[in-house]
Amino acid sequence: VNPEILHPKLDDQLEVYAALQTLLDGAISDLGSGQGVVGPLDLSLNGNAQAWIRVARTLKARYYLHTAEVNPQAYTQALAQAQQGISSPAGDLTEYHSSAAGEENIWWQFIARDRDSYMRPGKFLVDLMKARNDPRLPQYFSLNGFGEYNGAAPGEGLDAQLHSNLSPIRLDPAFRQPVVTWAENQAIIAEAAYRTGNTTLARQALDAL
Repeated sequence: VNPEILHPKLDDQLEVYAALQTLLDGAISDLGSGQGVVGPLDLSLNGNAQAWIRVARTLKARYYLHTAEVNPQAYTQALAQAQQGISSPAGDLTEYHSSAAGEENIWWQFIARDRDSYMRPGKFLVDLMKARNDPRLPQYFSLNGFGEYNGAAPGEGLDAQLHSNLSPIRLDPAFRQPVVTWAENQAIIAEAAYRTGNTTLARQALDAL
């Protein structure tokens, strides 16, 4: 923010990831110490310290995967953490939203309330999901005016009749947006196990997902 510094020195990316791992280790230690409480006002995981520890483990696994191209141990490290991570969808970390004013889901605030004409789902993603018969299509997107799923191409003018919008599920004011989830944790286990040669575990995680 200092205009006199034209070329600021950026932190090394691997150092940032290492600092995140250290921060998460500290959080896990604090949460497991038995001292104090997470707090009765915790709107995400109801003050459950063990649930927060599992979220922290999944985050550690996520960040190890981010370094896999340069860290030979990344997949082993990610697998070890993910196996201690979020163990069921009930442990997902989601944003807290409700239908009360000021607490609504941010997508509802942006699209349904204020700026419906600003954006639509992208054509590439929608076409890819259609080609794969992805069962998540109705969870993410709505049918257009012709009863089809159709995304907007880059630079294409938006047409509410032609282009799908987000689904009613995603545009529910009380929809709790996922942040760190069991599904991601299973995907990490599947990838990390496969990359470390444990194809049986990889298949188990993929099948569960």
